[in-house]
Formats: sequence, structure tokens, C-alpha cells
Amino acid sequence: MNAYKNKQYSIVEGRVSNYHPMPKEGHDYERFTVNGIDFEFSDYDLTYGYRNAASKGGAIKKDLFVRIYYFNNKGVNLILRLETE
Repeated sequence: MNAYKNKQYSIVEGRVSNYHPMPKEGHDYERFTVNGIDFEFSDYDLTYGYRNAASKGGAIKKDLFVRIYYFNNKGVNLILRLETE
């Protein structure tokens, strides 16, 4: 949360592409790209940030227009805030 409060994040917006949903059974990552920035997460990660896969009711889906506030932590882009159309 400090990264968000201190505005130590980047913002990307555009359509979700290269979308790979996490299956309902889990055991995989939800992956996608927005304007060349890659994201991946799992409902089962114990990290902070958005990690709600579509198969579990999450908002992200193919071709959805999004604005993402994110923080790169050791090579992983963590979603701090998600806005959708």
C-alpha cells in the first residue's frame, strides 16, 4: 500500500490482449497484456494487489478496456488499482 500512497506506480491503459484465463480448478495463472505490459496472477498467490481471476468472479476478460495502476516488484507487475469500462 505504501507504493500506492506514495505514488510509486506506473499506469497503463488499453484493451486486454493475449488473455489466458485461470481455469476454475486453479493450478495456473491468469495472464494478459495491456499495451505491451504483461500481467499474471493467481487467486492462490499470497501477495498484495489485485488477484481475482475471472473464473472466481474477477473483472478482467479478453478485449476489455482497462486502466491499471501497477507496481513492478522483482520483475512481477502487481496490480494496485484496476479500472474497467
